[in-house]
Amino acid sequence: MSTTVAAPAMDVTVSSLVRRPVAEVARHAADPATAEAWLPHVLGRKLPLGFELVSFEPAVGMVLRTAQGPVALEATYTWAPAGAWTKLTLRQTGEAPIVGLAAPLIEKAAAKAMSRTLARVVELIEHRSAA
Repeated sequence: MSTTVAAPAMDVTVSSLVRRPVAEVARHAADPATAEAWLPHVLGRKLPLGFELVSFEPAVGMVLRTAQGPVALEATYTWAPAGAWTKLTLRQTGEAPIVGLAAPLIEKAAAKAMSRTLARVVELIEHRSAA
């Protein structure tokens, strides 16, 4: 008899402020020329996960999901007004290929990688809008 044990769920959220209004953030997210910057990296590495766009609502955000690869992830970007700026949030959920005590370490590493992804996106939005 064999028993299958599901990998623990991962749920990590990071946020940042963008010094641009929501409409500019949404325009940037919808631009195919900048799509690569929005793809989440897993533990700091760009893996061939084949993200697909699941939903896009200009006033609210977008959802990306892995279509292939070793890790099942969903990345949800939301944007909301924060005064004259925009609060940009990235939430990544999925099944992590880890078990036991390593889970908190993996989530911490994921949060760090996600923060870098978000920082890259914020920099591109602010730089592109200023140009």
